[in-house]
Amino acid sequence: MNSCKNHQTDFRCIDKNSIIVDAGACQGTFIDFIRSKLYCKIYAIEPCKSNFIALEDKNYTDVSLFNFALVGPNTDQYVIFKEYIGLPEWGSIYDKELAHKHPKFKAEESYEVETMQITDIFKTLCIDHIDYLKMDIEGAEFDVLSSMDINMASKIYQLSVEVHTRDNTKIMSLVSNLENLNYTCEWFADKLELWAVKK
Repeated sequence: MNSCKNHQTDFRCIDKNSIIVDAGACQGTFIDFIRSKLYCKIYAIEPCKSNFIALEDKNYTDVSLFNFALVGPNTDQYVIFKEYIGLPEWGSIYDKELAHKHPKFKAEESYEVETMQITDIFKTLCIDHIDYLKMDIEGAEFDVLSSMDINMASKIYQLSVEVHTRDNTKIMSLVSNLENLNYTCEWFADKLELWAVKK
């Protein structure tokens, strides 16, 4: 087992033929971590304009970039994304949560960003499965994961989610939902990370 920041990765479950989806790719730290271990196909989803430009500037090979916000069901096609002064790699579609997390920072720029729902992720990315899903989407993870059903879960073999809350009730509910979808879960409280792999 290896980890990059808040994301456990079991490399026994992935190889050069695997498909990895990096939702909340930021400026490519996780992509660089994977690339240090092996080369496989990576799909990077990132809503922040400045981060997306940084990803483009890296000229990755075998990395497909998507300037979307990954969201749950019943979300409009476009949402307002806010970048924050002093945190150029940070932003959120959930302004209140991020403002509470970093109260001294103010929104620098607000703009519309197109959304991608997890129910459409396979069609949008033109893939039929995901070997590893990394998710760091600043609070949207609860809406996204709550919309997963058993059919969708059967196509996602391993996932790591940075959870943006310290509410144990919400966290345990998320764990329970994933276990009901036939995942084995591990909660890393010190890193606010939920790691899950198919049984």
